[in-house]
Amino acid sequence: MRFLWCCLVFMSCFSMSAKNIHDKGLKKEAKRELLEITGNQFVANDKTKTAIIQGNVQIKKGKDRLFADKVSVFLNDKRKPERYEATGNTRFNIFTEDNREISGSANKLIYNALNGEYRLLQNAVVKEVGKSNVITGDEIILNKTKGYADVLGSTKRPAKFVFDMEDINEENRKAKQKTQKPKQEKP
Repeated sequence: MRFLWCCLVFMSCFSMSAKNIHDKGLKKEAKRELLEITGNQFVANDKTKTAIIQGNVQIKKGKDRLFADKVSVFLNDKRKPERYEATGNTRFNIFTEDNREISGSANKLIYNALNGEYRLLQNAVVKEVGKSNVITGDEIILNKTKGYADVLGSTKRPAKFVFDMEDINEENRKAKQKTQKPKQEKP
């Protein structure tokens, strides 16, 4: 029975699906997006509805990646993942809706699969890959689908933001050029 439950948990973790829109939104088609979890040890508990993966844990979903020493997966009554808690050498790479790559690390990372929110706890650092944008704090909350970040600091370690002003100025120039229309001369 335990083997069957482990197989069901394993299968439910791998068989998440997502909708993909093709042909400029005219044709909708369901596309399966697999969640792949690897590690040195996998233990499932049907009473607590948890799966614990330990040792060189890697989680892949699309282009997103999570690495940790240990990941606990908390399942709902239908054995679908609701929350992931990663501890020990925790780091990640995720891609935003506008395809920016974000990397980060923390002592502990909690991912809420229901709302797409990442909570980085203790020594949290988030960077935009290819830019000098960095956020640090005791706790950072990211939501890549809604596009927000909340950062909490403390008196010993305040929240810190580092942004390249040239990147911001360049983006502002491009936005201004798009909004300005060339004036047409009257004959």
